[in-house]
Amino acid sequence: MYSINDLQNLRVYNLKGKYIGSVWDLVLSFKENKVIGLYIKSNGMKNKKVMACIEDILAIGDSIIVNKVVDIEGVLFREIKFKEVVDDRNFILGIIEDIYIDEIEFNILGVVISTGIIRNFIEGKRIVLPYEIFIGEEQCIYKPRVDMVFIRKGGEFNDCITIDRKEKRNI
Repeated sequence: MYSINDLQNLRVYNLKGKYIGSVWDLVLSFKENKVIGLYIKSNGMKNKKVMACIEDILAIGDSIIVNKVVDIEGVLFREIKFKEVVDDRNFILGIIEDIYIDEIEFNILGVVISTGIIRNFIEGKRIVLPYEIFIGEEQCIYKPRVDMVFIRKGGEFNDCITIDRKEKRNI
């Protein structure tokens, strides 16, 4: 599983070994619930910004090798990072901090909502499913479609606890 921090600033090369640039952001499709490309910013004179589609990525390690790059289409993660998240009653839940991505299919597994440093430390960050977040111009709306929520209590998803919303108890 990747987070944005795992991919940001990785150097990107084409098949011939030519340096293209570094990963500056992720290009998302919330309609498909997946990352559709890597936003690459070159360090050259043109300072050109292009995208490597996920299907054109050949290898990810200390650097990334891609087949080709194209013009950018989609929503950049930077456009939604730090956006306020509210529920359907307009109660502020926090801000979008990160996303978790499947390493093989690049599906968005979860959206991390931060509630502030102290509250994050005490309660942990909230991880919601991507189809439960609706991206608006100024804020995002969280509309849960299930009766359970996962709250991160440590490093990975295995450290999450599940809370039954109706009875407000740990499962």
